[in-house]
Amino acid sequence: MPPGYGAPALPGPMAVPAPGPAPSLYPPEDIEQGKTWALLGYLISPLWIIPLVQRDNAFALYHAKQSLALLIAIVIATIPISIIGTITCGIGFILYLPLMYPWIMGVVYSAQGQYRPVPWFGFIADQYLQSIQADKRPGGPPR
Repeated sequence: MPPGYGAPALPGPMAVPAPGPAPSLYPPEDIEQGKTWALLGYLISPLWIIPLVQRDNAFALYHAKQSLALLIAIVIATIPISIIGTITCGIGFILYLPLMYPWIMGVVYSAQGQYRPVPWFGFIADQYLQSIQADKRPGGPPR
């Protein structure tokens, strides 16, 4: 086919961009400064709210939104899992184990400084929490 017709040619087999925000938007020092809050947001669940309120570090904010999406999914999944667990005399509570995978991956991604959504539930943050952006102005977000 002549150039300009059909789909554009991709430069290689891995031409699909990585998930998450474009890395060029966030400087490496932002990642290093935000790693602690990002990691704590997964390990100590209520701490995801601090980067969400401060909005001064894009990396910490990204993982705070991912942690919030994961928390929402876990709360929603708790209702049917609790019912199944009660009906099956506790055996159904094993259904909580798959929910540990996205949580562990969120911890790994934040510790490695990666902008990657948590598996299965990260799209919630990417779609519904995208309006919450980092504020880089001196003095932080408007109050």
